Amino acid sequence: ANSTWTIGQRPDHPLHKAARAAGLTALHCALLGTPTAWIGMLVAGWRDQSAVPPDTDSVISVIANLCHAAILSGIQRLSLAKAETNINRLEVEIDSFFESLQDTLITLNENLNVIKVNSAISRSLGYQPEEIIGRSVQDVLVGPEDITATLLDALGHQRLAEQTRVPLHRRDGTRLPFHLRVVPSSHEESSSLLLILRDQSEQQAIEDQTETLSQRALLGELMAIFAHEVRNPINNISTGVQLVASRLGEEHP
Repeated sequence: ANSTWTIGQRPDHPLHKAARAAGLTALHCALLGTPTAWIGMLVAGWRDQSAVPPDTDSVISVIANLCHAAILSGIQRLSLAKAETNINRLEVEIDSFFESLQDTLITLNENLNVIKVNSAISRSLGYQPEEIIGRSVQDVLVGPEDITATLLDALGHQRLAEQTRVPLHRRDGTRLPFHLRVVPSSHEESSSLLLILRDQSEQQAIEDQTETLSQRALLGELMAIFAHEVRNPINNISTGVQLVASRLGEEHP
C-alpha cells in the first residue's frame, strides 16, 4: 500500500526520519508488488510541499506498477536465458551420448520418415547419416521381412516392440542379423519412434560355430560307437579263424 508523510507529522518510519533529516517536506512511497509479496519500494520526496501534484498518489502507483512489471520481466528474461543455456547444454550432452553409442539409433516421425540417426549406421548398414535424413524407413531397413507392421503397431498402441534376428541388407547387399527394439514417444501434437539396432552377426557366428562343434562332437561319438560295434565282430571272426586253423593243422590250406 502507498504511504504519505508531510512535515508536521510524526516521523514514525526510518524513511520519514531520513526525509526530515534531508530537509524534505513531503514524502510519497509505493510498494513494488503486493503487500504480501513486494520486492522493493518507490520513494519520491519534495522540499517544497506546495510543489506536490494533487494526483501524486495515483501517479506513484502507476510508476510503481510499471517498475514492478519491468523487474519481473527482467527476471523472467534472465530465467529464460538460463533455461535456454541449460537446454542447449543438455542437447549437446544428449547428442554426444547419442553419437557415442555402438548401437544404431534411428528416430522416425509419425510418417515413418527418418528425422535423426547416429553415426553408428555407417558401420552397421553402410549409410552416412546425412544421406538418409528425410527418407522412408522402408528405403533404409531393407530385408526379406517387412517390419512396417511392427513399427505401426508400436506407434499406434504406444508400446515397446522387439524382434530378434531381423535380417537386413547393408548398402553393399550383405545381409546381417539385427536385434530390433522399438521405443515409441508421444507428444502433444505428434508421435515418434526410436529404433535401436544391434548387430547380431558376431553372436550368430559364435552360435553357428558352437553348433558346428556340437555336430562334429556328435559325429565323432557316433563314429566311435560304430567302430566299436564293427571291431568286435571282426575280432571275433579273426579269433575263430585262428582257432580253426590251429586245429586243422598245417597240411590244410
